[in-house]
Amino acid sequence: MQNIQFREIRNFSGVLSATALFLKQHAVPIFKDLIKIIVAVTVVEQLFLLWRFSNEAFIPQADPTAPNLEIVAFVFSMAFFVIIGILITVTYVNAYMLHYVTGEPEAAKMSIWSIVSRRTLPLILSVVVAYILLVIGMFLIAMPIGMLSAIGGPIGVILAPLLLIAGIYYSAIFIYLPTLVVIEDRNPFTAIGDSFSLIKGNWWISMGVWFVTSFIVMVYAMFAATPISLLVDIIISNSPLNVDTSQFVAISARINLFLGNFLYKFLMIIPTVAATILYFSIMEERELKGLRDRVSALATGGEPTA
Repeated sequence: MQNIQFREIRNFSGVLSATALFLKQHAVPIFKDLIKIIVAVTVVEQLFLLWRFSNEAFIPQADPTAPNLEIVAFVFSMAFFVIIGILITVTYVNAYMLHYVTGEPEAAKMSIWSIVSRRTLPLILSVVVAYILLVIGMFLIAMPIGMLSAIGGPIGVILAPLLLIAGIYYSAIFIYLPTLVVIEDRNPFTAIGDSFSLIKGNWWISMGVWFVTSFIVMVYAMFAATPISLLVDIIISNSPLNVDTSQFVAISARINLFLGNFLYKFLMIIPTVAATILYFSIMEERELKGLRDRVSALATGGEPTA
């Protein structure tokens, strides 16, 4: 089995090639390990969806312009289930790659799941803290821009794109958070600080790799729903006008949603592997001699060496 040489990865195409090689060699064992838990999370998510849609809170209000807090709570709840499923996938892949880098046998699945059980919650906390800090930072940038726009003149309009640019730039910290929390055992604040350090000088390749691999995930997830959508269109177009097809459409929509959410959670393996490979490549370049000793100590529960 060909091993990935992180020190030889120096560009965008090198990261993608290494990602394809890793997935070719390890996608099957990862899939076998993850499928049960991803299906379980997605089923719970769909049951919650059915329960909420049967709730009278979704009956249209007398005032259609009034905000429906129940629907807002529902959207956030659905987002919670999706994010939890994705973060479990991301945590598992990072733990798996830790064993890959340290040369641990693939049979050490209990050790991998032990890392997942210990590091999933810290990763969730890290993501929450990072989002809060990002929102606060964006708000602090938006305040003076809003004040200038209120005063009048072109200055506020000219500065407004800076808000978008700053948001895109600092969103790159989420690329390396999972690796720092799971593999390097960082706490949320240290992981965020180290993420900022990693994107300095590596922003373009980091965002490029993440964008391309995430786009692949989105395309695959969308294609999964295409056959069912085509079948629904064929049945509806060939149904008599007096036949009610609304129930059939609703059921097919739920199947599409289930497949799309399931595939999206599972396919997050692709950008996660790419980001982790890029992380190891950067670390090999920065501290070639000490990398393997540090991750080996972390894998065995010891303290990382300096």
